[in-house]
Amino acid sequence: MSEFTSGFLMERIHMGKVAKYAQSRSVMKELNHKWIVYLTEGDNDAGIMDMSHEYPVMYFDHEEDHGWGYRIYDHGKIIASLRINYELEEGLLWEMAQERYPEGDLIEIVYKQAGDELREEIKNNFDELILQSFAEANIGSFAVFGFTHEQLETLNATLTPSEVRSGSNIFQIVNTFKSVLQLEEMSWINYDHVVEDANYDLMFD
Repeated sequence: MSEFTSGFLMERIHMGKVAKYAQSRSVMKELNHKWIVYLTEGDNDAGIMDMSHEYPVMYFDHEEDHGWGYRIYDHGKIIASLRINYELEEGLLWEMAQERYPEGDLIEIVYKQAGDELREEIKNNFDELILQSFAEANIGSFAVFGFTHEQLETLNATLTPSEVRSGSNIFQIVNTFKSVLQLEEMSWINYDHVVEDANYDLMFD
């Protein structure tokens, strides 16, 4: 089974303020010395914008085989977001194969007959979509969580379109991201899993 992790993160110093905005049956869990994670059914973000007027909130999700991403909420707005989709190129490839050869055996076409030709054709679209996905990454916004210039520089060097485009280290990027942000413990954590195991510190009425 591949990992599925998701939740809303805020600095531990704000732990006492969460109840003011918490949804019924949402839960809170201390992650480490810096972070707590707030979990809602279906990752419902009701109340998160209101929370963000008092303190910044980051949503993080990681589907091990498919991709990962984040959103940062601050002062009632989403100030940064990024989605890295591991299946983007393959998705484009199969879409084009379906359009070109609607009656054909797509597996035969993609893997034996026309796969290389189609990959070359989608290259420009693939590169453009990667650039678009970084349009609102706003790495500097992580400063709202107290990270240093050096830490932000490490993120800037890691979270780049070229790193994603190369593909060679695409699965390592999320690990570097979590390490820099002190989120190593944010693994195999999601609402259903945590509630089922009663592995939380507080459930809100």
